[in-house]
Amino acid sequence: MEDTISIINLVVRFHTYEGIVEAVNHLDLDIRHQETLGLVGETGCGKTMTALSILRLIQEPGEIEEGSILFNMNGGEPIDLLKAKESEMREIRGGYISMVFQEPGAALNPV
Repeated sequence: MEDTISIINLVVRFHTYEGIVEAVNHLDLDIRHQETLGLVGETGCGKTMTALSILRLIQEPGEIEEGSILFNMNGGEPIDLLKAKESEMREIRGGYISMVFQEPGAALNPV
């Protein structure tokens, strides 16, 4: 089996002073090896939060509250990215999974 990502029941919420904001609500998604996926939607619908969740880059006050993100790399046993050690995530980020951020100036900045 080749590289795949399976997102199962992903829930991302932001706990703010004004209340809870549901950024991603019970998302299920599969991405297979060499498959191209385009996330399309209105501003604020959760596209960026989904991608940041895969890379475990959600910042406070955001929190991944539920779900699993299973990543099967090199045909081995899938690992849950939400439970992986930070050292494992550093190897995966950029090496296996990458993201071009929305801000063009930051995305093209080599720093």
